[in-house]
This record gives sequence, C-alpha cells and structure tokens, in this order.
Amino acid sequence: MTINRREFLLFLGATAGSVALNSCQQKFAMPFGDPVNSAKDTANIPGGINFQPVKGPIPLPTSSAVAETGQLIKISTASAEQQMQAYSAYEVADDLVLPEGFTYDIIAAWGDKVGDSHFGYNNDYLSFVETGENEGLLTVNFEYISAKPWIQTYQKVIGKSLPFAKL
Repeated sequence: MTINRREFLLFLGATAGSVALNSCQQKFAMPFGDPVNSAKDTANIPGGINFQPVKGPIPLPTSSAVAETGQLIKISTASAEQQMQAYSAYEVADDLVLPEGFTYDIIAAWGDKVGDSHFGYNNDYLSFVETGENEGLLTVNFEYISAKPWIQTYQKVIGKSLPFAKL
C-alpha cells in the first residue's frame, strides 16, 4: 500500500480531530449542567437535563409524560396502557413551543426590511457568535424555498408582485 503526503496529513488531521472530539464527549453529553454535580441537580429530570422537555407528538425512549395519577413517568419504562393514555391526544400549536421558563423574541420575520432588501424565507440555519459582552454576530442561512407557500404569500409579505419574468 502506498500513501502520499496529502493522504497522510488528512489521516493525521482526522486522528487529531477524533481525539479532540472524544475528549469533549463528556462535556457535550451534559451541555446544560456540570457533569460532576449533575446527579444532585437533575435527579428527577429525564435525560439528566435541567429543564422539563416539551412533549412531542410521538413518544421517544427519553420521553416522559404525566400519568393519570399525576406522577411523571418515563415512557421507556411505562406500560403500554400508560403510554397510550399519555399520548392519546396531542395539541398542535402554530408557534415555537419551548420548555417552561424559556422565552423567545422575534428579531426578524420573512419580508422585514433589512438594508436595501428583505429578510429571507425558509431559514434552515441560525447561529450566534458572541464577540463581546452583550454583543455578537447573528448568521442566518436560507438554502432553499418551499415553492407553493412562497409563491402564494410573496405579494402579501413583500408588497409587490413576484417577478416571474426574472425567474
């Protein structure tokens, strides 16, 4: 087997990256708490996190739900009857649903003026990089659109007709 310099350097980089990521594994396994002291802080919270997760439409092994008796049960250890009772109804909300105690603020929505343009549609990535105390850079990515709702709502949101001739 022969290996060239580029392949060898790529191998070394991948090895170093794997070692570095492995050393971070414990930290990222418990991103919301101190792994050393997490047992006392999160003893009754599923998955060891320090907030009660939002109930999803289908049960996951890490899910918990409130049983008819009012007690919190872990879905993976609950009986089939308890699971059916806990997930027999689900309310869909057209909103960002957050765990209790969390809030959000809308800073830009589709069509909002940003400089000489408008805030985009169907964002699929958002990041915030802190650059100092109480300041940072917000990065937003718009990679694709869902054609039907975009076409149906463009004029209402942007305030002018969609320029089909340019498309």
